[in-house]
Amino acid sequence: MKDNDETDINCGGASCAPCALGKACMITKDCAADTQCENKICAQCDDGITNGDETDVDCGGAACGPCGLGKACKAANDCKSNACPTGACACPQDMTIISLAGGGAYCIDQSEVSKGQYNNFITANVPVSTQTGACTVNDTFVPRGAWPPAEAPGPLEFNLGLPVHYVDWCDAQAYCTWAKKRLCANIPTGAAAKPVPVTPGTANNIAASDAWYNACSAQGTKTYPYGAIPYDAARCNGDGSGAVGLPGAVDVRALGFGYVANEDDGVYRVAVSDRFGKISAADHKACQGGSVGVYQMSGNVAEWEDSCDDATATSPCRVRGGSYKDNNDPTALRCDAVRSVSRMPTDDAVLKDIGIRCCLY
Repeated sequence: MKDNDETDINCGGASCAPCALGKACMITKDCAADTQCENKICAQCDDGITNGDETDVDCGGAACGPCGLGKACKAANDCKSNACPTGACACPQDMTIISLAGGGAYCIDQSEVSKGQYNNFITANVPVSTQTGACTVNDTFVPRGAWPPAEAPGPLEFNLGLPVHYVDWCDAQAYCTWAKKRLCANIPTGAAAKPVPVTPGTANNIAASDAWYNACSAQGTKTYPYGAIPYDAARCNGDGSGAVGLPGAVDVRALGFGYVANEDDGVYRVAVSDRFGKISAADHKACQGGSVGVYQMSGNVAEWEDSCDDATATSPCRVRGGSYKDNNDPTALRCDAVRSVSRMPTDDAVLKDIGIRCCLY
């Protein structure tokens, strides 16, 4: 039996022998040689083999942390993506897998974050006190305009499928964290590596490292998501003047949105939503690319990236992809286009055309 200060049956603690692989522990001294106490279980999470309750090499199970894409799994919590549909870790339903030229993959949101998705974040009542660094001064996650999602002229589910905008960098970071994702950053390398912010400057446009640019440009091979050159004004929402030339796209003003009521003039729907904000599919009728299953990476609303000059609330941070306010300027709507905006600008109007897209590594 387990008694006295033992951490498992007849092992661990000050008096008994160390515990074997898979047994319970409190500290590493409770475990046999060459094992560590990980999540209160004796484990070997760095030996390059699958052992203990791991589902793949050094990952999965209760001890060693979740696995990356393509790794073997038995349940959703074995995966960083929380998705194990067929015995292998996969991207969540609302994300698409993106490959790297040198091997490896990660997930990116199929479309810009919708109002419905963001409203679910708002109603989850995430405390603003959970923010760190420069964002500790951010006292609300409520968008500064075009909010709340409007019932009129309706239907509400159409408005919930529009992209959320008027969000600052701290709002975007908080949403992605709540969704168990993160703002797109530098692609991590190595088994233990973690994604880090993109260094401002030319590093923003290196496909091998910048996750947002890699997805938009199809590993650096495309100038625009849909191809090389020339710019095609009929492919994506680069001027917000209406749906003319965009096959199947819905101009929000045709349904009475925009204008004074909810400030959504110029944006197009990005997802099919129900009245509760649940997304059933990306609205793929316009602007697919650069990778298959990714939409609206050029125009519509610009998207925050984890790339700032410094750790202050006023630091310039990068937004990508251009927006409907760019008047079909070919330069502003390229995959390599970068614009700098204050992390938390004092002028709300600056945020009107800025939204969110998250990544998962």
